[in-house]
Amino acid sequence: MSGYESYEIVETMDNAVKRGLELAKEKAAQVVLLSPACASFDQYQSFEHRGESFRQLCLQLQ
Repeated sequence: MSGYESYEIVETMDNAVKRGLELAKEKAAQVVLLSPACASFDQYQSFEHRGESFRQLCLQLQ
C-alpha cells in the first residue's frame, strides 16, 4: 500500500474490533476509525448493516 508504513488485514469485523482495541491501548489512542477497504456483501447486507455490527461490537467492549 502506497504511503502506509503499517497496516493489518483481518478476516472479520470481530477480529478488527479486538485488534483495534489492542492497538489503541498500545498506542494510547483515544479513537479507532473503521475504514473498510472494500465492500463486504459476503458478510453484510449493506453498509448500514456493517456499521451497526461495528457499533454493537464496540458497545460490547464497555
